[in-house]
Amino acid sequence: MPLCGSATIVAPWNGAPCGIRTRVTAKIRREPHWQRLAEGANLGFRRGSDTWIARLRTRDGKQQYESLGEGIDFDKAKRKAEGFFASVGNTAVRRARRGTVRDALNAYLAHLREHGREPSAVDAKWRFDLLFDGDPLADVKLHSATRDDFREWRERKRTGRLPRRTDTSAAWSPRSMSR
Repeated sequence: MPLCGSATIVAPWNGAPCGIRTRVTAKIRREPHWQRLAEGANLGFRRGSDTWIARLRTRDGKQQYESLGEGIDFDKAKRKAEGFFASVGNTAVRRARRGTVRDALNAYLAHLREHGREPSAVDAKWRFDLLFDGDPLADVKLHSATRDDFREWRERKRTGRLPRRTDTSAAWSPRSMSR
């Protein structure tokens, strides 16, 4: 599957104006070729004038449009569209943050605290500190992290663990014997 920015595209022009070849071979028409970014939020590309358009359907069902410019690439148009969606306010669209693994873990902790789950946040912070402090994976950009990065991290953690106790000669308590 071809990649388009950070979105995986299933088929060309299934509302996905990403690749240069795809944009060049698109039909010239007045109605833009739309790609859905989120529910009610779309990014459109109009071939011929090579312009980008953001379209937002608000909660009351009305559509708002914003011209994003011409001659820019998909990633820049997407960032401009996300800025437009955020500026409208009170929308369900949130701007994606492309931080590190550590940033994602901290965002999760903030989410737990925001929803009144402080004991869970304290426990999760302890586990994150145990597993990610000093590990190079914590500073990897989340959008560029691969499955192999996480497999290597898991192997680093696995080799650092002590085996579980398997000593069966320990004294049994009378209570555990009666079960």
